[in-house]
Amino acid sequence: MLLRVHDLVLDPDEDGSSLGERACERLGLPGSALRSYRILRRSVDARRARVRLLYALEVEVEGVRAEGLGEPGGAAVDEGLRLPPHGHEPMGAPPVVVGAGPAGMLAAWLLAREGYRPLLLERGLPVERRSRSLGRFFSRRELDPESNLLFGEGGAGTYSDGKVNTGSRDPRVALVYRILVEHGAPERILYDARPHIGTDRLKRVVKALRSGIETAGGELRFGCRVDSFETDRGRLSALRTSGGRVECRVAIVATGHSGRDTYEALRAAGARLVPRPFQMGLRIEHPQTMLDRCQYGRRAGHPALGAASYRLVARGSRGGPDVYTFCMCPGGVILPTPSEPGGLVTNGMSASTRNTRYGNSALVATVGPEDFGSDSPLAGVAFQRHWERAGFLAGGGTSAPRPSSPRTSWRAAVRVDCPPAPTSWDSGRRTWRPWSPRGSRGPLAAP
Repeated sequence: MLLRVHDLVLDPDEDGSSLGERACERLGLPGSALRSYRILRRSVDARRARVRLLYALEVEVEGVRAEGLGEPGGAAVDEGLRLPPHGHEPMGAPPVVVGAGPAGMLAAWLLAREGYRPLLLERGLPVERRSRSLGRFFSRRELDPESNLLFGEGGAGTYSDGKVNTGSRDPRVALVYRILVEHGAPERILYDARPHIGTDRLKRVVKALRSGIETAGGELRFGCRVDSFETDRGRLSALRTSGGRVECRVAIVATGHSGRDTYEALRAAGARLVPRPFQMGLRIEHPQTMLDRCQYGRRAGHPALGAASYRLVARGSRGGPDVYTFCMCPGGVILPTPSEPGGLVTNGMSASTRNTRYGNSALVATVGPEDFGSDSPLAGVAFQRHWERAGFLAGGGTSAPRPSSPRTSWRAAVRVDCPPAPTSWDSGRRTWRPWSPRGSRGPLAAP
C-alpha cells in the first residue's frame, strides 16, 4: 500500500536516516510496517527564526488497513506521458527542430525516441567548441554572434545557473526531470523544492542528450542558422539555412528569446506573430555570507542548507508595475550575455557547488506592448535593442557588466552595515555596497 506523508520536519543536524520511522509515527504504524519510501519533496523553511528541513514522502507499508491513515499515494503520481497516436499521412521529410536549447533538445529527444528520426538545427557550436569561443570572448572581448553565452548546444541554460524549477503543475515536468537524471543530472532534482544542476554538470547532461538523440536515429547539425522559411500554397516546404536548403514539411521552432533574426524570417514567411509582455531589469549582487546570515542566522554555513537564496516582491503603487526578483543565483557570478555587437545584457551563473563569495538575482518589472511605442509584432525586440544599446554606451562601450554604487535616492532600499565588496565581475574600477529592502529586519522572504 502506498501512502503520502507531508510536512515531516528534520533539524539540519539530522542526517535523514530517520525519515521512514518519522513517517510511520505520523501514520500511527509500527516501524515493521514500512517496506520502502521515496522523497517527493524537500525544502528549507527559514521562517520565524527557526531553520528546518521539510519533507514529503511516499511510503510503502504492508500488513495494515488504509482507512484513516493518510493520503493515498501511487495513483496520483503520473509517471508517464500520454502521447497522441502516430499519424498515417507520410511526412515527406523528417521533422526539423530549430534550436538546441532545452525545449529543442527535449523535443528532438522525444521525436527520436518515437522513431521520427528528427533533424536538429543549431546556429551555434557543440558544447566542447562553444567553450573555446567563450574563452575568446572573456579574454579578448571578441563576441561571436553565432556562438556565445546564448547560442550553442544547450542554449542560454548551459552557461547559466542550471535551475530547473517551475511553478507549473503539469505532469510533464516530472518527465523532464527524469530525462535529465537519466542523462546525468543529480537525482535530487526529482524532489528539491528549488532543483538545480549547475553549469559544470549541465554541460555533461547536454552532451549525453545529444548522444541519445543520435543513438535513436536523430541528426544534429551545428553551425547551421535558419535564414528563411519557404512555403508552397501556405504550407511549409523547406528551410533556407547557412548550410544550404533543407526539405521540410514540419518544423518545431524553438529559438529562444534571442533568435531575433528568426522571428523576422517567420514574419517574412507569413507567420502570425503576437507581441507579448516580458520581464526587464538589472542584476543585483550581494556577498553570499550576508545572505546566509539573513536567512539562516546562526545556522549559516551549515552543509545541509547550502547557499541561501531569497525572493522579494515590491507591489506597485499608484498604478505602477510590481518589481520583483527572478532567477536568483546563490553562490554564483554575473556574466555578460549579449547576442549582438553593441549591446549589454547580463545573466547569472553558478556551478553545482554554488560556492562563490557572491549571490545575485535579476530585479525586474514586466513590460508589455503598451510600453513598446509601436504596433509592430516585433516592437518588443526593438525595445530590447534600444535598452541594450543604452547600457552598452553607459558602460563605456563594452559588453562587460559595469558595477554601480547604490544611491540613497532608491526609495525601496536602505544601507546595511557591511563593508565594501568587489563584485563577481571585478573590473578593478569600482566597488559597491550591498543593500537590503526597507523594513527587512528579519530573514529575507523564504525561497
